[in-house]
Amino acid sequence: RLPQNNFGLLGSVDPKRRNYSVVAESLRHLSTKDLSKILFVTLGTCSESDFVIHLGQINKLCPVYVHEQFISEDDFASLGSRCDVLIAPVNQSPGYGYAKGTGSIGDSLYLKKKLICPTFMDPESEFSKNTLMYESPEDISAHLLNLMQNEVAETDNAYFESFYSGTVWSMVIQDLQLDNQNS
Repeated sequence: RLPQNNFGLLGSVDPKRRNYSVVAESLRHLSTKDLSKILFVTLGTCSESDFVIHLGQINKLCPVYVHEQFISEDDFASLGSRCDVLIAPVNQSPGYGYAKGTGSIGDSLYLKKKLICPTFMDPESEFSKNTLMYESPEDISAHLLNLMQNEVAETDNAYFESFYSGTVWSMVIQDLQLDNQNS
């Protein structure tokens, strides 16, 4: 039987930038029945050795679909669109959320998917309509359960579209026209 909930792990498997143990720990809080409904999909490259070392604990609890090669934009869009939600278990690093970005929020907007990520990634809550923040493995577990039980409201498509370049470009043009009229 195939899992009913696909969760995308954003980015290439890189323990310097991502904390996979927090995901594995969050899964230990779920029942065997809930775990049987989960599939993780890596949305970045993952070598065999990185899989064993860094995703092995997750794979002991539920299956992980891995891409060993570079993922093209088309493959990323195809795989990502099949995920129910994305997870970015980013390690805290000086500047994340203020001066340094991860691309994960942009990926979630591009794919029109909710994103589970650490609170420091969006300190100003600019993307609160799209993100489910966590500070602990228990927070991730709660988000996963709520998503699996459909207790998290879908984000309105118009929200995602407001970030597309055509929409942003139109807003910039309107602002410039208003500035020009007011001068």
